[in-house]
Amino acid sequence: MQPQTTYVVSPGYSGQPQRSLAVAYILWFFLGGAGAHRFYLGAKGSAVLQLFLGMGGFVLTLITFGLYAIVWDITLCILGIWLLVDICLMPGLLRQYHFKSDSPLLVPQHQGNYHQYA
Repeated sequence: MQPQTTYVVSPGYSGQPQRSLAVAYILWFFLGGAGAHRFYLGAKGSAVLQLFLGMGGFVLTLITFGLYAIVWDITLCILGIWLLVDICLMPGLLRQYHFKSDSPLLVPQHQGNYHQYA
């Protein structure tokens, strides 16, 4: 006779989303050039790149007294386009964050007397 297996939600699942899309958009609006919304949504690699583009070009312009202002203009254009694309990408980033961190995993709950072998 086959043992019956039922699936239940894992005990560590809180049931509440840990991140809010509204907060992500607020961070995007005020601190988007620093990648704050991407840090918030768990995309740390691209957040560091946005931070580098936003602050790196500015610092380079300050250090060179504006001689390389074209670098600042180019980085601002790239960052601006990226931030506009992020408006559409943020819901997907939020879903991806929830899937990775707090998804309701179904774990088997075995019924019956038998041993499970690896």
